[in-house]
Amino acid sequence: MKTTGHSDTPTQRAVLYVVGPAAAWLVTQLMNRPKARETRKRIDDAVIEQGEKAMKAVRRRSKNAAKNPGYLAAGLATMAIGIGLITRATRK
Repeated sequence: MKTTGHSDTPTQRAVLYVVGPAAAWLVTQLMNRPKARETRKRIDDAVIEQGEKAMKAVRRRSKNAAKNPGYLAAGLATMAIGIGLITRATRK
């Protein structure tokens, strides 16, 4: 296993062979500690909750847009006019 431009000794090769799996094992052991597990679960729950809130908001906004087509058309027209004005201003 060639690592750098330096000459590899058998000891260096043996250490490099052991260090990777040992580091992976250490990280796994640290992540499985109760405090780390609780923290990971809390973070995962928060991320899932945010995703659910976002989906609920998208569904609500979609329903509102479907119930108010006039407002939707007016909003789209306003955006189109705004983009047109920006394009016109950048040409000058």
